[in-house]
Amino acid sequence: TDGARFAAASVPADVQWLLDAAPVGATGWVAVGDGGVILRSTDDGITFGLAQEDAGADLYAVRSRDSQVGLAGGLHGRAYLTRDGGATWADAASGRQCVIGHDQ
Repeated sequence: TDGARFAAASVPADVQWLLDAAPVGATGWVAVGDGGVILRSTDDGITFGLAQEDAGADLYAVRSRDSQVGLAGGLHGRAYLTRDGGATWADAASGRQCVIGHDQ
């Protein structure tokens, strides 16, 4: 609560690594990780719930444009879009991959 001490958060999925997190609105957070997992918190990171799981498609980055719209991206061009603050996610992959400057 004071920003100096942290407590372990319970993660509701079999995830070894969470690779990125982004704030969503005033008290929300979204975290992404291996296996394509997307976790969402609406209480400033005290608790997280599973919002999306897509086995085998690691997600490396997540960003939010505002309190409703965000994008998560990862392995093999995988991408998911949210328009409701991270509650639900839709496939937004372009079907293209980029490997260090080379389109595939």
